[in-house]
Amino acid sequence: HDLNLSILARALQGAAGGTTVVVAQTALFWLLPMSRQGMVQAFYAISVVLGTATLAPGLHGWVADTWQAGGALYLSTAVSVIALAAVIA
Repeated sequence: HDLNLSILARALQGAAGGTTVVVAQTALFWLLPMSRQGMVQAFYAISVVLGTATLAPGLHGWVADTWQAGGALYLSTAVSVIALAAVIA
């Protein structure tokens, strides 16, 4: 694999991931009433922690074992590009 491509893909993942979290929380504040914010933010925080701490590593491990070591990187990069495009739109 090309090291420069790997570095670029990881930078893109970081940019998309960080931006998506902020935009999602902003949308929750805009769309839902203040009386529901505590519950909504709690569920959002739980989903973010569960996704990044448990589900994502397991999925990446499965992809790396099933496809190839770079497969997880390419899959994550594709999802990051889609997320970044959704945030920009």
